[in-house]
Formats: sequence, C-alpha cells, structure tokens
Amino acid sequence: MEGLAPPEVRDAAEFTAALRELRVRTGLSYRQLERRAERAGDVLPASTLSTALSRNTLPRQQLLSAYIRACGGDDQVVQAWTDLRTALAVATVNPVDGATGVERVADPALDPAPDPAPAPDSETARDPAPAHDPASAGSATFTRRRLTVVAGVLAVVAMVVFAVVLADGNQAPAQNNAAPTSATTTTAEPALAPTSTEPSSQQPPTTTSAPQPPPQAPPVTTTTTKVVAPQPPPAQGPKDGVQRIRLAHSGLCVGEGPEPANPDRIVLGQYDCAAATPPTGLERLADGTYRIKLHNVEHGLGCATVDYGGSGNGLLLAGDYCDENRPEQRFTLEPANGGYRLRSVPGAASCIGILGGRTGSGVQLIQNPCDGQASQSFVFG
Repeated sequence: MEGLAPPEVRDAAEFTAALRELRVRTGLSYRQLERRAERAGDVLPASTLSTALSRNTLPRQQLLSAYIRACGGDDQVVQAWTDLRTALAVATVNPVDGATGVERVADPALDPAPDPAPAPDSETARDPAPAHDPASAGSATFTRRRLTVVAGVLAVVAMVVFAVVLADGNQAPAQNNAAPTSATTTTAEPALAPTSTEPSSQQPPTTTSAPQPPPQAPPVTTTTTKVVAPQPPPAQGPKDGVQRIRLAHSGLCVGEGPEPANPDRIVLGQYDCAAATPPTGLERLADGTYRIKLHNVEHGLGCATVDYGGSGNGLLLAGDYCDENRPEQRFTLEPANGGYRLRSVPGAASCIGILGGRTGSGVQLIQNPCDGQASQSFVFG
C-alpha cells in the first residue's frame, strides 16, 4: 500500500494533481473505477470523478474515500487521504502566519501602542498643514495630469484651426483679384479693335498675373471584377450511425479486449469482424469532429477515449463514458489510403493506428506519429 499513500502537498491544486497521478499509476479507466467502487458498495460515477479530477479544488470527502478504495487502498490509506484533505480544507479557511506557521490573532497586550507623534513647533502650530490623504493626493495628481493633457490637445487643435483659417483667408483674396482681371481682359477686347482711333479712357487691363491652372478632373475609379472559379463541393465524410470500423491494412474490425500488458484493463484493438464487440458507431459533432461510439450491452453507451488526455505518443485507447467537454474523445477524419486517417483533437500531430502495423487479431490501437501506412487508415461502414 506504500504506492497508494498520499504524498506531501501544499494546497488543493497539488492534492488533485496527486489524485490524477494515482489513477495513472493504477492504469484504470474511469469506467473501471466505477465498477470497482460498485463492487465495494460505493457510488463513484465516472463522469463525476472525471470532473472532480480535472479541477484544482478539493473533492467531496465521500467521493475521495470511494476513489481511494477503488484504486486499491485499504482503510488506513483512505484515512490518510481524508486526513490530508481535512487539513488542507482547514488551512484554506484559516490561513497561517508565514513566519511562525501559527494563525495570527491580534492581542492588545502584546502589540504596544504606537509612539505619540512629536509636538509641532511654533511655526507649524500657527499654520497647521492639512492632513495628507494618499488617495486624494493621487486623485489630484491624476486630475492635474489629465488637465495638462487636455490643455495640450486644445492648444494643438487651436493652432490647426488658426492655420486653416489663415490659409483660406490668403487664398480668397487671390481668387477675388483674379476674377476681375479676367473680366477686364474680356471686356477690353472691343476697345483694342483697329477701328477705334481715340484713346480709351480706361486703363489698359493688367495681364501680368499668371493664368490659373484648369481644375483637375475627378479621379477615375476603375473597378476590377475578379472571376472566381467555382470550387468543387467538399468531399462527404462517412455517415453517422452504427457501423463497422475496419483497419485498411488488415481488414479486421475495431473492438474491445484485454490489454496484453495489463489483462485487467479493457482497451480497443483489432479483432475478427464476426467476433468484434461491442457494436461501434460514428457521431459527427457540430464543429466537424467525430466521436466513436461503443454500444456496450453491459455498461451502456461509451466513447473511444485516448489515454492521459490525448496529448503525446504511445497512448492506448479505451472506452469511457461520453463527455462533450473531453477533447480526447473527439477525432478528425481525412482521406488516406482508401480510407480515413484518424487524429485525436489533442494529438492532432499524431495518428491513430495499430501497434507496430501488425495484422494479427487482438493487437491494440495506439496513438503514434503519422507514418502514411495503411495501418493508420480506417474504413467505415
């Protein structure tokens, strides 16, 4: 029982981490733990246990006791875990002093009163300074800074407005002066005709001003229409529902059986299709991923689940209660080798296949690096 004893932990997060590590060491799935608890007379729902171990808070004491017994702990080990949980719960409610490890309680007899403030000198007494309030001082400083920023912004805006008005004022007289010059030039042309011999009483028009440039044409906007070639419709994936799931390289079907290294544990592998159980099925979820359903007559509906959260290689798959919040139960499918390559959502860089690419019955499924072989390709239906 030494391997089941609780380790030294400092808080609830380390406590639940130790509980998760305990399940890893036992090699038991949540469903197997539930069955073992039932045989011991305890109630330990797999979904409730999965949720409790995924958090960083202390589990209920009843659930903790049932869990430790299901892992193989005797009454002494169960008592050690529950005592540790109680100590952590008390420490959470009554935090202790960091230096002495004892809860700090104020004692007027042990805490001397602060020294009285020195008497103010004559100058200070005649003109006492107002009490200093850090909050109001900070607020005043913030207000002064904000007013300074606002004043700076207003000054910049005023300078911009003044520059615009000045530019408009200089431009307007130039345009007004140019208009009469153009008009005078137009009306003076009859007086300069050769038929007139008398001097004109009007001054000759001034034509020395530079001609105004013609107004610019409005920009031409060119609209280019891009013709997009029609895209082919996406390839349809396998249908939902109960169906056989075969390995492309062996033709064998996915089913449940004992793990060779741990016969007490049931995992997924490849078996002769006539004998493979339980019936398997496929469920497409709203996000485009899939769940592999296991219609077990004895234990009810379950889902294929990658061990240890699905992150990493060398992980086996086993049936467990379906939970929409567990990414290790969701898979993506992509066409490959006449079937579909299967990837778990947490282990998207890896592929599900048969251990060592073997073709014999009873070999377990495993998550490993993708190798492009048919032993990592599945046929549905």
